[in-house]
Amino acid sequence: MRIAVNTRLLLPQYMEGIGRFCHEILSRWVRDNPQVEFLFLFDRDFDPKFIYGDNVKGIKLFPPARHPFLYPIFFEWAVARFLKREKCDIFISMDGFNCLRSPIKTLLVMHDLAYLHHYNHTSWLTQKYYQFFVPKYLRKADKIITVSEFSKRDLGEKLGINKDKVEVVYNGVNSLYQPLDLAEKEQIKARFSNNKPYFIFIGSIHPRKNLVNQLLAFEQFKQKTGADMQFLIVGRMAWNNGQLKTVLEGLKYKEDIIFLGYQDSDILPKLLGAAFALCYVSLLEGFGVPIAEAIACEVPVITANNSSMPEVLGKAGFAVAAENVEQIATAMQSLHEQPELYARCVENTKLQKNYFCWDKSARQFWEILLKTI
Repeated sequence: MRIAVNTRLLLPQYMEGIGRFCHEILSRWVRDNPQVEFLFLFDRDFDPKFIYGDNVKGIKLFPPARHPFLYPIFFEWAVARFLKREKCDIFISMDGFNCLRSPIKTLLVMHDLAYLHHYNHTSWLTQKYYQFFVPKYLRKADKIITVSEFSKRDLGEKLGINKDKVEVVYNGVNSLYQPLDLAEKEQIKARFSNNKPYFIFIGSIHPRKNLVNQLLAFEQFKQKTGADMQFLIVGRMAWNNGQLKTVLEGLKYKEDIIFLGYQDSDILPKLLGAAFALCYVSLLEGFGVPIAEAIACEVPVITANNSSMPEVLGKAGFAVAAENVEQIATAMQSLHEQPELYARCVENTKLQKNYFCWDKSARQFWEILLKTI
């Protein structure tokens, strides 16, 4: 069996949601299926660490697919020619893009329909590209994988995709995400937060992540409680962050807000495990991987009550209105001032984390692949 996979988002310096999903699933498939030949399709020079075994061949196709003008050339010309030449059994695309010209079976992963919910969070040209091509990509796919029941419903309600065509495979959590003991927590706080307890946000920083409201809520929390706590922001600056910078300049407690930038995968579990709580109050998520990672570390979560986030959270924290700064601040204050409530949230993480296992997700995805073929 020859399986071609769109792996263009396996980027070592930007291993965010889709890239991590791709890495965790594919590394397990390669390990567990040595008899299968995997053809990984990249759009630029790739890191050899993503060639997980002798049964993987990495192929660089041209041109780099990083602009709406280049997407169709990459998928409808470069990928289509490759699939025809190599006579692959199935094409798997992990990032929602598809190849419309190829007749072979296609399994498409669609994490969310954020472009339909928040028009102003992508460029005009990108928005037009998604509006035109995404419905075509979804209709062309023989099977669609998505990462939450919310996203499955959204595909049906927004684009009329038959629910029988869509399967849900949750994201898992890397085994590095574990509870820390007290000594480890103190070491991390000494290194990153001036020995102070802290809230943490993890993710690429752009308007959909709603960081402005979370910082305003932190300001209210500090004013109401006087707590000697900090807010650590972990992630790369992505796009449209002018408002964030303006708001930050006007905050009284901005010295307690620390931007750590992008952090490697070896330190992220430590930063998260030592946190007082995760703040991840996004405007929309197809899943919300940091929520599951915090739960695996037995760290309570403050998240939004929209889209998939309550589904991932369970009872391991608070789900509040993303647009309501006061609700976010009140959740912070409740966790800080009510030890019994905090302890109950920690206990609930121990139950909720059983839902998020990469081994289980990889097996589910593989079974769907075999049925699709």
